[in-house]
Amino acid sequence: MNTSTNSIVSTNQKIRVRWQKVKEAYEAARMERSYLIPRRTPDMLKCHWGRVAPTCLKWSGSYDEALKRKKSGTRDEDVLKVVHLIHQRKHEKDSETPSSESQGGSSTRPEGVKKAKARMTGKMVIDQSIQTLSAFGENPRLNSEIMKEKTEVQKQKEA
Repeated sequence: MNTSTNSIVSTNQKIRVRWQKVKEAYEAARMERSYLIPRRTPDMLKCHWGRVAPTCLKWSGSYDEALKRKKSGTRDEDVLKVVHLIHQRKHEKDSETPSSESQGGSSTRPEGVKKAKARMTGKMVIDQSIQTLSAFGENPRLNSEIMKEKTEVQKQKEA
């Protein structure tokens, strides 16, 4: 939808009117392919746009850059190939997160702020259940003792 081409309305419109026009355009497209496109309210469309907008804006920027590079006689398919290349080069790096192994760390989860602060101040308290869980797979004899304690507790609850 391009509202800037309308010389009367231009971009001077209330937000509700704008989203109502978006809904009307959406419904027109939905009527053509109702088996593919679900029903949505204007609020649902706003929310969906909020999630999709950053990616669309990045793609639009890549497209504008490819159009600037376009030479005479270039086909639209070739321009789209260039757009894909520009988009991948610029924005695929943004979505990649460095793995912990490439940074030389282990694959365990980093400690939180509170845990780090407790460790630094020497007030770190290790819960007995955490110690038991961490040792659960290491010592078979300890595993059998834990199972005995568990059954005793269950018997006491039943009695």
